[in-house]
Amino acid sequence: MGHIFISFHHEDAAYAQTIREQLEALEYDVWMYTERLMAGTSWRVAIDEGIQNCVAQIVIFSEHSRESEYVTYEWSYALGLERAVIPVVVGGWDGIHPRLENQTPLDFNDSHFFDMLVGRIVREQARAVQNIGFDPRNVPATSAISGDHYYVSFHTRDARFVADMERRLADHLGLEAINLQKEYVGVSSWSPWHQNKDLAIRQSVALLLVLTPQARREPYNIYEWALALGVRKPVIPILLKPTPLHPRLEELQYLNFIQQKQWDTLYRDLAHAAGRRVVGERPTEPNRKKGDTGPLPRRERGPVLRERITEPFRLFMSQGPEPGMSVTISRDNLPLTIGRSSDNHIVIPDMWTTNVSRYHAQIVSYYNGFAIEDRASTNGTFINGERLTEPHALEYGDIIDLANMVVFECLRL
Repeated sequence: MGHIFISFHHEDAAYAQTIREQLEALEYDVWMYTERLMAGTSWRVAIDEGIQNCVAQIVIFSEHSRESEYVTYEWSYALGLERAVIPVVVGGWDGIHPRLENQTPLDFNDSHFFDMLVGRIVREQARAVQNIGFDPRNVPATSAISGDHYYVSFHTRDARFVADMERRLADHLGLEAINLQKEYVGVSSWSPWHQNKDLAIRQSVALLLVLTPQARREPYNIYEWALALGVRKPVIPILLKPTPLHPRLEELQYLNFIQQKQWDTLYRDLAHAAGRRVVGERPTEPNRKKGDTGPLPRRERGPVLRERITEPFRLFMSQGPEPGMSVTISRDNLPLTIGRSSDNHIVIPDMWTTNVSRYHAQIVSYYNGFAIEDRASTNGTFINGERLTEPHALEYGDIIDLANMVVFECLRL
């Protein structure tokens, strides 16, 4: 079933130990680095594997852990892997990272804390059973479903360098830059900021990380590149000022811009991640077998990166009553209906929202693939930010937004 991973700052070890003992008394398998790391082993590899194999991660938030680059990395990486994250506030601290505010933090001092914690874990275990057999580590990097932007993570003090870099990359690669200061319109403008940022990173061709001492300590920057690693995005560190690397980044080849601006290398590496040519390069004929008329592999297709869905796929709820829920869609379970009425295949409870219609939308067979139809809903069905007026043939990476409230992503199995 998987264990429970506890992420905490060493100053909060007593809280983590109390939670561990109570969970183990109920025969839960609990992962804590103080118990699981053996002398002589790679702590980085062990922690990554601990997060990859967990069913849920408990994050203890205090005045110490809020600014911890290690704790921030752990819960961000877990979100990228689509693992459940349960924030726990201790010592009366209320400075939880804004990205996790929608996860409903639990108060350690609440008299019903442990009952609520176990209830959350039970729900996550049930969700894991529903998604059994799915391993995010085996899913192809989602850069294959998009290809028109990269994400740049940087500190605001370095905005001038980033603006110059964005102009150069637009000229040489024709790629748009997205960052924390820009709005990403992959979903409705009504969506929370973190919804847009997560989708921007998930659908980018790569994340460029501009490294300075300020950026290394900034929790938002750590959250961005750790999430990218979790969804298996290429992360390209650009060393702009002398900066000690986060241990998780030490294994990545970085570009050293301190003494010499390595623009040509950056153009080459980002073009490789995006499957594009640098402007001015001579195109090469891809290697193809005689008689092969199928689509080119992603890196040979240039900017044409989207792909029609013709095989069973995964409908992933990224915003709604059960974030993280996945449903496998095949022709055997069509039409698949979504709405508030209890006889839908995917039910959006009345107590969560009434903006979704009783019979809101459905996924149907469409030629040799799949399509989504709006069922005359009151508040509309949106695909990639545009309201549906007719059936839409689904592609990997499509964002389905019901009434600006419930969001699904179409992902590969």
